[in-house]
Amino acid sequence: MSNDHADFYLGTGPNARWLGSLAEFGGPNQVSRLDARAGHGGAPGVLSAPDPHAYEAAVAALLDHHRDAEAGFVAVPSPGEDLGWPWLEATSIRWFAYAFTDHGVRASLRGGPWFIPDLDLPDYGATTGTGPDAELRAIGDTTPKTATVTWSGFRGLPIPITQTLPPVPQTYLTHRGEVALAVASAAELVLGRRWPLADLNRATIHTLTLGLLVPGPAPNLYELPEGAPFAVERITVAFDFLVDADRYAEGNNPERGRELLASSASVAVQAVTAHRTHQPYPWPSR
Repeated sequence: MSNDHADFYLGTGPNARWLGSLAEFGGPNQVSRLDARAGHGGAPGVLSAPDPHAYEAAVAALLDHHRDAEAGFVAVPSPGEDLGWPWLEATSIRWFAYAFTDHGVRASLRGGPWFIPDLDLPDYGATTGTGPDAELRAIGDTTPKTATVTWSGFRGLPIPITQTLPPVPQTYLTHRGEVALAVASAAELVLGRRWPLADLNRATIHTLTLGLLVPGPAPNLYELPEGAPFAVERITVAFDFLVDADRYAEGNNPERGRELLASSASVAVQAVTAHRTHQPYPWPSR
């Protein structure tokens, strides 16, 4: 599970246009690898684009291919919106911004100086960047913004999710990212699926939860599929606690939110134990 991100812009500064973002992929080496998968029909990739039009086309092709072929997350501007940084988590380990400027394609690591991405240099050239920090949205900006995140469902169909990220305290975001990462790791073990839960808002996590359930006997009621393992039930409960925690934090009660985060982490541990022992909870005492 990775806390890497990549944002793509056309231009820099306040007038830069956000083209889209990736979760779980960030560095130039990862972008280059995704470029190779996307193909581009002989056209240049993101890092080698010679002009703004080629760069924008390469970014669109990369995002489209990744959205269709992978289980990761792709974010693009919502209709009528041109806003950046759609992720909730404020402590991304490796956040790279990419932009096409008057001097060609440039990258910035965690909002630092622009540099020429070079796969042969240590840290791909990030340590050689000089000058002022990049003028783009900073990590941790909790101003409400809207983006459409595409989730590849269990049947391989892309599901667009439009989410608005409300402002919540920085201390809550940091703790929430740690717990959600643990829950996501448990979900990956139990379900074989990867989600960057540490980065997504509660509306998106709620949608993911519903993807594990089936319509129940009454309208708006969902339940576990018949025969679902107990570990899967624990994962859905852990997701629900994350959703509730965010609701309280967004409602100016972050202390209650942190209590629910603890419950989410505890239930995720139960899911892992149930998955490994193949036994329901509570487990027999020795």
